[in-house]
Amino acid sequence: MKFFDDIEIGAVSEFGSHTFTAEAIKRFARAYDPQPFHLDEEAAAASLFGALTASGWHTMAVMMKLIAAAGGPLPAGGPSPAGESDSTDSARLGPSPGFDDLRWLRPVFAGDTLTYRATVTDKRESRSR
Repeated sequence: MKFFDDIEIGAVSEFGSHTFTAEAIKRFARAYDPQPFHLDEEAAAASLFGALTASGWHTMAVMMKLIAAAGGPLPAGGPSPAGESDSTDSARLGPSPGFDDLRWLRPVFAGDTLTYRATVTDKRESRSR
């Protein structure tokens, strides 16, 4: 399988950066994760986080937006994240398949900027297809 052969252990793909504003944190929280520390500065200050905090789901939604803008998580032709030409014989994979361990290690506060990247740490052939 040519796509599998193209994947190199240690390869890094960078998808871009995003700054989380207080307004965007609250807007996302009202729609999808209405916990007090995502909605209100005073409630957040009294929480274990101590300040307004982005939902983990918000951080993941931004990641998916950046991955899609870079060509999507499935094999695709076109420019690679680094800008060099990429043929349809090359595969770029996002968080799936193989995404099985999601953890939020630190809170993301209003004004924080995250840079999203993926590193290939291992590969194995699928047993199911």
